[in-house]
Amino acid sequence: MNLRLILFSFLLVISFHQAFPQRHIKGQLALTPYVGIVDKFPAKPLNGDGQGYAGGIDLVRYTKTETYWKVAYQYDRKFYQFFDDRLMTERHLLSFDWAPITFHDLRRNYYIMPLIGANVGVEMVNRNNLELAQGTILNRSTGTMGLQTGLEGELYFLERTALFLAVSERWLPYSEVGSFRTYGTIGVRFSFFKH
Repeated sequence: MNLRLILFSFLLVISFHQAFPQRHIKGQLALTPYVGIVDKFPAKPLNGDGQGYAGGIDLVRYTKTETYWKVAYQYDRKFYQFFDDRLMTERHLLSFDWAPITFHDLRRNYYIMPLIGANVGVEMVNRNNLELAQGTILNRSTGTMGLQTGLEGELYFLERTALFLAVSERWLPYSEVGSFRTYGTIGVRFSFFKH
């Protein structure tokens, strides 16, 4: 009888260990490559007027259980029809975000996190090489900075690997073309411990 109880207890401990994996723990890191679209949803076509795309990578460091800081690099490209000229803007941005609170299910299989942050970078209009006839938009590189807010979600399909979905709104007051950008992104988040 005692052997059955010990075996049952052992199986119970193993099943609970697998059901509640260690995620979003202080000291844990995560790396996320992602791609996305800019402003118009759904994206048809990606190079249409007012449409764009983005790609990037971020590094997350969990400072407390369920909260984290994130640093990210992102490149985005957006297209405009400006009178008779076809205009392209490109941005290289470095952003810093904080997730003050995290919502998750009991088994920690999915997470939803609101974010606030700031970004800094460079914006290029027409890659600095095309004279625009109207002259109202400058075809040069300019520095840009701004604030951002967003919502991220993780759906874990392996113990340390999750499908990453995010939507964010960026305010870029020094932009030559537009001050607000909406981003929708998808990627894969890999979590690991630094040894």
